[in-house]
Amino acid sequence: MRRGARRLRHLALIGAVLGWAALPATRGARAHGPAPAALEGLAWEGGAPTWVRTNVGLAHARDDGSYEYVCPSRWDGNERARAAVIGGGVYVHSAGVAYRALDGCAFEAFTPAEDYVLDLVDVAGRALVVAEPRAADDEPDRSRVRLEGSTVDVTSGAVDGALGGADHGWVAGHAPRPFVGRVGADGGYEEVARFDARVASRWVPRAEDGDAVWILETVGAEQRLLRISTDGLEEGPAHEVVHGPARVDGSWTAILDGALATFEAGAWTNGATSDWTCLRPAADVGAEACAFDALVAVGTSPPETRFSISQLAEPRGCDGGEPEPECARDWAHFGGEAGWLETRPAEAPGAPRRPPAGCAVSRGR
Repeated sequence: MRRGARRLRHLALIGAVLGWAALPATRGARAHGPAPAALEGLAWEGGAPTWVRTNVGLAHARDDGSYEYVCPSRWDGNERARAAVIGGGVYVHSAGVAYRALDGCAFEAFTPAEDYVLDLVDVAGRALVVAEPRAADDEPDRSRVRLEGSTVDVTSGAVDGALGGADHGWVAGHAPRPFVGRVGADGGYEEVARFDARVASRWVPRAEDGDAVWILETVGAEQRLLRISTDGLEEGPAHEVVHGPARVDGSWTAILDGALATFEAGAWTNGATSDWTCLRPAADVGAEACAFDALVAVGTSPPETRFSISQLAEPRGCDGGEPEPECARDWAHFGGEAGWLETRPAEAPGAPRRPPAGCAVSRGR
């Protein structure tokens, strides 16, 4: 199923690329793609994200308060590629291939060709890469887990996802039976827990709580949060959509089917409704949430918008000059859809985009 799903994703990506190729790369172009949205703060400094993943590519903070657009054509063209900032470099992975830009601009593939990359996280400033063999029948219940510079021997089974950390990382998977393991900064692997009587379709680590770890378990169309520690497994109720958890105001908080919930005395208690579309731990601010076209620091009191898509500025070339033609086409396409091409970026979160420099603007009726 995993490999069949990948083939469908490949076909969808090819179709999208062919469709984009037919679009005119002109100023003011319009199309009917999704509205630009903020998906994840990849790195934070001074209370603001320095790198942001969006649904049109990446954004990198500039000194004036705006964010430079980093074009998806610099990897494989997938504008929603997963990404991480590790040791000063920027990493993305898409369609099973991981790319790295140590200068934040020029991306190159850096994983072995026989690996199909599933996840990539930061462990002690090094990239922890989870992959599976591209050969269909090769090691069906084993993953290839590499901590940059070494190979990690995960004997527990096939890894679904990973979680990074300052001195170790977490991996988890559902096959052949659900398990959780820890990867040390030296590349060593330790199985923390295995649940032979439990059946799931996906296990992914979401957050660390001291020696415990939060797991998002998927069983068919249901999701639930599990907390696994030396005391055993604490199981939450099933939901359709789960975001989080993250520490907010001293308590573990999650969004369960659109309601903010806090974890107390081993149980989740629902509170106010929320339209946030993500919730995760974030360095420097404690926790971040996605508010459609913005990122909100919710680990602070009160929550504040720290990035909005209106701050996105035009790309520059890797040499600081004009962007390469493919990158310019990316900006013409996505910027044209959003109506950005005749404007300048905002220089503060939540502020509107500005009129072109040197132009008089009158209010329209």
